[in-house]
Amino acid sequence: CVNNLLKYFCCSAESCVMTHAVVKEEIKQEISTFFDETIYLRDDVTGTIKEEHCEDNVKDESELERKHNFAVYLLDNYSENIPRISNDFKCDQCDYSAKYKYQLQIHRLVHKTTKELSCSQCKYVTNFKSGLRKHLLIHATVKHFKCDLCDYGTNDQSNFKRHLLTHKSTKDFQCDLCNYATNNKAHFERHLVTHSTAKNFQCEQCDFASKYKTSLKTHLLTHKTVKDLKCDYCNYATNSKCNLNTHLLKHKTLKNFKCAHCDYATKQKYSLGRHLLTHKAVKDIQCALCDYTTNVKYSLKKHLLTHTAKVLKCGQCDYATYSKSYLKQHLLRHKLPKEFNCAQCDNAFSHKSFLIKHLLTHRIAKNLKCTQCPYSTDSSSNLKVHLLTHRILKDFKCARCDYATNVKCNFKRHLLKHTGKTSANTI
Repeated sequence: CVNNLLKYFCCSAESCVMTHAVVKEEIKQEISTFFDETIYLRDDVTGTIKEEHCEDNVKDESELERKHNFAVYLLDNYSENIPRISNDFKCDQCDYSAKYKYQLQIHRLVHKTTKELSCSQCKYVTNFKSGLRKHLLIHATVKHFKCDLCDYGTNDQSNFKRHLLTHKSTKDFQCDLCNYATNNKAHFERHLVTHSTAKNFQCEQCDFASKYKTSLKTHLLTHKTVKDLKCDYCNYATNSKCNLNTHLLKHKTLKNFKCAHCDYATKQKYSLGRHLLTHKAVKDIQCALCDYTTNVKYSLKKHLLTHTAKVLKCGQCDYATYSKSYLKQHLLRHKLPKEFNCAQCDNAFSHKSFLIKHLLTHRIAKNLKCTQCPYSTDSSSNLKVHLLTHRILKDFKCARCDYATNVKCNFKRHLLKHTGKTSANTI
């Protein structure tokens, strides 16, 4: 482990002798912070360590980070074939354990309630100097790393390297169990977990279990009664930073991400990227079981579920589905009491989204209007369905008759006429 690290035996033809490295005092001092005994290095690498360490050292690093980086450097370059033992350093506030003392010191910062480092340009706070340094890059107007193959630009070198992998035609990491391939090692390791049946991360407060540690961490927030993250503009509160960031977009009036092909605009970069796929004439992703094609990988995954058996069943009625989200939504119908009440009528709902949709019926003004006819509505989804009626080309065509439509649910309903089955409520 740490105390035995960097014992290096210098062997020659005549004998095998352990020799002390002549290391300058500051190097000795730094190493001894992490390794509490005499350090042995081969004489011919002493100068190399000192020289390379000085080149890589960043002047503005904190003392703890500087020692951490140097220790990692030693472990990466001069610790091959060194035996390791079990985790010796344990956190007294949680079940975290580490092999090295510096890792425990860094971990303890997550338990601090006060954040000592703050951004002067926004409300971002942290206890990690490296985190603050990385955050400050988002405020920089000039992008130092620019891609030669597209218009991507960033100030984060790691993000830039990750982006360059998207332009590689060959995939370095390929799954032996399916046709998944990627150039991102972290994504590949996460994908391999999908083939595992065991759910090793279990919640101690309920029967929740997951294959992913991050999913368990996110789930544990649901058991917290106090919500630490609050919105400055309304009474919204949550324990998920991701959810808070998504919520804050609702208060933004400007839609900074605009489509160059149409008048679509959004507050989220991800939504714009997904929208741009609708302008592609060629649909690259195809279903192997039918003629379904799409440009959205998630849509294909969702479509493939339609070819599987409905294994998820409701315990209170005969409803069955292949989608976990559909089952959750269905179970809300059995949930009593209905917690979301309408202030303008007697209707009550078991889900907040149902209430929001219902409230639109009480609005007199219809803000969403069709540019091609007098149609107007308060529902964005209704407007999208209506706009399909103005399209000349029909995307969904029946193979048994001349029926054609642009509405997928109408097409499915029509196909039932040929099978002799009747339509049933899916939710």
